[in-house]
Amino acid sequence: MREFKKILFPVDLSESSAKIAPYALMVANKFKAEIHLLFVARELDYFTGIYVPPVSVSGFQKEIIEGAEKRLDEFLAPEL
Repeated sequence: MREFKKILFPVDLSESSAKIAPYALMVANKFKAEIHLLFVARELDYFTGIYVPPVSVSGFQKEIIEGAEKRLDEFLAPEL
């Protein structure tokens, strides 16, 4: 059996992510592997074509990223 050294764990920060996390952790512990979390925040540049001022879009995008970082920290908190 091949050993895992790194595990990519995509999360959407929903209840499903929280339910799957213990399994990812179990596999990582078994193989002494690193877990890399991936959360994707969509760019909102396509809204600028609908006349939403670019400042509003960039401000909202910044808030999304900051909120996602906070949620990822909370998601990781039980494991720290």
